[in-house]
Amino acid sequence: MNSTQVIEMHVSGGGDHKRKLLLIAAIFLAPPVLAWIAFHFFAKDLASKTINAGQLVTPARPVTAFTASGADGSRHDEALLRGRWSYVMYAQQCGEDCRRQLYLTRQIRASVNKDVGRVRRVLLLGGEIPPALLRFQAKEHPDLLIVHLDEHNHERLAPLLELEGHRLDGQSLYLFDPLGNYMMRYDLGMAPGGMLKDLRKLLKLSRIG
Repeated sequence: MNSTQVIEMHVSGGGDHKRKLLLIAAIFLAPPVLAWIAFHFFAKDLASKTINAGQLVTPARPVTAFTASGADGSRHDEALLRGRWSYVMYAQQCGEDCRRQLYLTRQIRASVNKDVGRVRRVLLLGGEIPPALLRFQAKEHPDLLIVHLDEHNHERLAPLLELEGHRLDGQSLYLFDPLGNYMMRYDLGMAPGGMLKDLRKLLKLSRIG
């Protein structure tokens, strides 16, 4: 066997090796890619035809860049609203209306049973986070993430969340999909049964988050 034949065999073998690697990569990447495509192009359209409790945001709005801080000094940004279905609540101080939202979303989240890990709850607080609220959180809402949203970042998020006739004033609940898109708004007085029905449909339609 001459040197030319050896080189040709090496090149040919290398091509087979690359094809095998590409095939393996495709096998592992196909499920999440197909899930993203199915959700992005089909699930949202189906959701618009089957969801009727909340106000559907059309088109869905990608989350705006923002920063917020936790009571422990931790820093958070818009990635906070990606990766899971997120119920977002806003309040200047967490009074009666705010605590009603916390209770409502806690019960809805618990009711999805095995999918509970796919749902996150976030409270954006315009004022400082008082110690009493942290004690209440630890006792009643251990899964809840509370972050402080300063005036500058409030101004950044307000255009995203506010719809016609509805301001960022603590009277609405906001639902984000796992891709970080604001897609649903609920009135504070919304019946929990309708919200739970919506969430169950969305979790069933989507395999991401």
